[in-house]
Amino acid sequence: MNPLQTGCALLALILVVPGAASAQKAAFDYDAELKRKKAELKRVLQQRNKVKKAVAGDRKAFDAYKARTEKRLDALRKRTKEIQDGTAKWRKKLAARGATIGHYRRKTRGFAQRQKIFRKRLVTHCDALIKTARTLPPLISQKAVSVLDYLKSELRAGSVDNIEGLHRLVRIARRMDAQLMDIQVTQGSSPIPQITGTVQRLRLGGVFEAVARGEQAAVWDFEKKKWALLNDPVKARMIIAAIEVRTGKQKPALVRLPLGGVRPLKKVGRGLVPRLDTGGGRAPALQKASPKAEAPTGQGGKR
Repeated sequence: MNPLQTGCALLALILVVPGAASAQKAAFDYDAELKRKKAELKRVLQQRNKVKKAVAGDRKAFDAYKARTEKRLDALRKRTKEIQDGTAKWRKKLAARGATIGHYRRKTRGFAQRQKIFRKRLVTHCDALIKTARTLPPLISQKAVSVLDYLKSELRAGSVDNIEGLHRLVRIARRMDAQLMDIQVTQGSSPIPQITGTVQRLRLGGVFEAVARGEQAAVWDFEKKKWALLNDPVKARMIIAAIEVRTGKQKPALVRLPLGGVRPLKKVGRGLVPRLDTGGGRAPALQKASPKAEAPTGQGGKR
């Protein structure tokens, strides 16, 4: 064999041997790969079966949920319709109630306006009573004017309702009428500078008032609306004697009082205190009497 043939043989051997090895390797790898693929396919099929079962379970659960949801929706639709119908009915009722409320509001405004007018009338009556009280003796007028001023301020401020204000005004008027028919004796500081110290005061209804201390005395002048000093010890003693008879310090006796400045009784009576129509009866009134310069009530006096 020549060298050329030997080389070709070696070359052919080199080429054939690797090809056979690779063919054997390729056959071995294919079997393993096929086996692996079969195992993987089996796992995939198993996983697919699991997914199918899960999907079937989910579909069944979804169908049940859908049925429950539809049932709930039907109930909600029915309830919504009932609520809408009820709302429509209540709207109609509210419209009717709104008209009623509007009517009562108008009545309330009218009532408030009438209350305001009545309050003004009460204030006017207070002013009239104050004007009347200023014509009475100081023992009546001072307290009456202060009480009426306070009541008038409360009425204007609205701190007292009309019913209470009316009742208080009627009580004040009746008290003033009662004071016009009584006799009052008090002791206190002197109301005039000419007589100092503690004095005794005597009031006969609404027609006479005097103060006395020792041999000094003064009477209320209704015309001049001030105290008139009596420079007469005898008259002062008469006033003190009348006070002592009234208080029981002396035996009952007739006392002649200095009534020269007395206001005639015919000016006192039903027109003195304004009457209020309260529906609760009539207020007492003074009886008329003829005026005299001096009322014979003095000790040893003649009638």
